[in-house]
Amino acid sequence: MRKVAGHLSAVAGRMLFIGFSLQILLGLAWICGNITHVQQFGDGFLFMPEAGLSLQVCATFWYLFQLAVAFFAGDFFLKAVSGGKLSRIFRIWGSLVLVTIPTNLQCHLALLPHSLVSSLLLCQLAFVWKAVREKDFFGTKKLAGTLICWLLLACLAPQYRYLGAVPVLFLFLYGFRRLGRGHLRKAVYQALLLCAFTGLVLGMGVWGRSGNRVREPEHLPTESGAGQTFAEAMFHRFAWTTVLRDWNLWPEELKAAAGDDLLWSAALYTDNVTEELQPYLTEQLGQEAADALYLDVAEGALKQFPGQILKEMAWDAFAYSVPPVGTRLFLKGRGYDSGCPRNYDIMRRETPVLTKYVMDYGCWWFGVALVLAAFLTVAGAFVTADASKKTFGGIGYAVLAAVATGALMVLWYTFQGAGILDVKNTIALAAFWAAWMVTVCHKAVVKEK
Repeated sequence: MRKVAGHLSAVAGRMLFIGFSLQILLGLAWICGNITHVQQFGDGFLFMPEAGLSLQVCATFWYLFQLAVAFFAGDFFLKAVSGGKLSRIFRIWGSLVLVTIPTNLQCHLALLPHSLVSSLLLCQLAFVWKAVREKDFFGTKKLAGTLICWLLLACLAPQYRYLGAVPVLFLFLYGFRRLGRGHLRKAVYQALLLCAFTGLVLGMGVWGRSGNRVREPEHLPTESGAGQTFAEAMFHRFAWTTVLRDWNLWPEELKAAAGDDLLWSAALYTDNVTEELQPYLTEQLGQEAADALYLDVAEGALKQFPGQILKEMAWDAFAYSVPPVGTRLFLKGRGYDSGCPRNYDIMRRETPVLTKYVMDYGCWWFGVALVLAAFLTVAGAFVTADASKKTFGGIGYAVLAAVATGALMVLWYTFQGAGILDVKNTIALAAFWAAWMVTVCHKAVVKEK
């Protein structure tokens, strides 16, 4: 049986290699066709039409920078998770796999923070992985690298003040679990370093550039950087696709406070909930009274439409967890309203035919590759049943750090609101999956011992 499993693993590994190689070729072709064009994201950088050629030149250099950073981050992450077992050539191939995932590819050639956020998160988790593998829990370089990535992440996206803290916390706690007598002074020093960076990161959410308070601590930062209270998030999550979509279901207190016109506007477009309805209600009622109203409406919606709300949340969570597969399903009309069609429309404007092949093949192949990689993992465990038992504890902790970070990201974005699914927020998770697939492919193709 083990011999059969070994032969099947070799076949599956070569299928992974060929399939991802085709993804790389399509991705590189798409980069060549779009490297000089600016994707017109409404939530991107503010650029002026009259900038013309100068904007395209600047954008091209920025794209090259983001691609280089993404490639380096992929190589660094693969080296960390494999323990240096991947050859340089295979890591180059694997890094290109991570870069050319269709959902990630669009972000690398966009004037948006998502590409750099993904790369920094990969680097941050790579530092954690290296510390665990090398049992260097209080190594200054690895902790400093993790903390610097956290600080840069928080600068790029405010929500990473919290999301980026997970790898830091895991590394620090695991170090204390392995604390010995000779490490006490070093541990105190590292604790002081952690406190200093924590103050810097959290301080960015309290003080603006001028030194004035910009948002109260209880407000949750959204993707755009604006604050959102817990009540506002729950109202958007539970009410938009339920009570706001049917004027017969509008609560009387909500109609009295907002008026029919504003409610109709919010019912038609999900962005209008946060851009028009909630600011108006906050101004008219005050934050405390508005939050009380939001919670009442959200509670009523959840009681009246629990099945629909939970189903929509499940769709969001799935798409955020596996962005390429979720994108493919949403583009085929599954699920409910999302930002996937808009992202695809923007991506295909310059090279519509090529983009169709890139997205159709890349997203489909990602799902197939997941199945093949799962088979290789199970088969590999069967063939080498007694291998690596002594080292699994540490590696398991590093895996847990990555899983916990990804899970918190999925929960965070799922609860931000309904109808605002945008897989650009979690492209790092697609890279996590791809890194796992590259490592199991290497074991099958190279017959790693």
